[in-house]
Amino acid sequence: MTDFEDLYRHLLATDQSVRKQWLLDHQSTSVSAAHWWLALIDSAVSDVRHEQQGRPRTRPRADLDLAAALIDWALEQNFPIDIAVGNLVQLTTAGLAAGRRPDLLPANVRPDSIAGQALRKFGFTRPRAMARAAELRAKPITDDDYVKPGENVAESFRLLSGTDDYQDYHRLLGIQRMLHDLKPVMHLLTDTNLSAELAAWLNILPELDPFPTDPERLGVVSARPTDRNGRLLLTMSDGTSALIEPDLTHEQIAGRYRLDRVVTMPAIDFCAGIHLDGPLAGQTGYATNELGSRTRFYLPPQPGGPTGFYEVTRLATQDKPAEMRFVGFTSSDGELPQPE
Repeated sequence: MTDFEDLYRHLLATDQSVRKQWLLDHQSTSVSAAHWWLALIDSAVSDVRHEQQGRPRTRPRADLDLAAALIDWALEQNFPIDIAVGNLVQLTTAGLAAGRRPDLLPANVRPDSIAGQALRKFGFTRPRAMARAAELRAKPITDDDYVKPGENVAESFRLLSGTDDYQDYHRLLGIQRMLHDLKPVMHLLTDTNLSAELAAWLNILPELDPFPTDPERLGVVSARPTDRNGRLLLTMSDGTSALIEPDLTHEQIAGRYRLDRVVTMPAIDFCAGIHLDGPLAGQTGYATNELGSRTRFYLPPQPGGPTGFYEVTRLATQDKPAEMRFVGFTSSDGELPQPE
């Protein structure tokens, strides 16, 4: 059990009247406060979702009230509001799906409360947000925007993060993220002023993108879950990544992460393979479990040693590895010699 898992289990077992103080007394100093709170919130929100979905329990789980409280406590310590809003909406939808009425949800999980808190934190009027986004879009990306050999990246980032452009860029990204996250609960708002204000912001959402006009922004979703909560890995063309829930559609992913296109990686069936002949005869390795699939090998010394291919001739089964036969060595230009 990791230190974090131990902390989380103790939190669940602690009397709710003293949970907040107990947690603050045990706050980690080995990671940033934001990442520490995010790990707690992510675990608790996943617990609520899994309980609502009826997944079997393997350990105690956080309930809706604890998950909501964690987000409140985190916001008191300057946790990013845009991440908090997305998690609050997840709790709202999970609570409603479990049969709770909106007015019986924890106070900070009620749709009016989430929308009001988000709108108060935008930090821009609508006209100013549109104008600032247009200014940032108009700024071209130049060679000066890329890291140079030998550059002190930490110092460069420290200086960059203090600029108005950097801060406004991320403020606008946060607004976009919150607006996308609020869409599923907009029809539940009872405050007509809040509803009208949110609708006005949603109407200008396409004009709030601060990202310079650039090549297509692509997101690639992993074919299989990458963590124990069943989430998928989203890798984006700007080099960033995120763990996402498996039930998100491509359209929802594109909206939340400002992507032009989203694709899901094809599932590749890796398996153990046995080399039947050739230079690796008798040795085991890895293969793609498809007839005719080829695996390249490299012999010492490297670089410069011989290379060649093996081909899958019999598929792997539950108790036997795939069988691979030697195809041949490559020529000097890296291609297999063609038969005469």
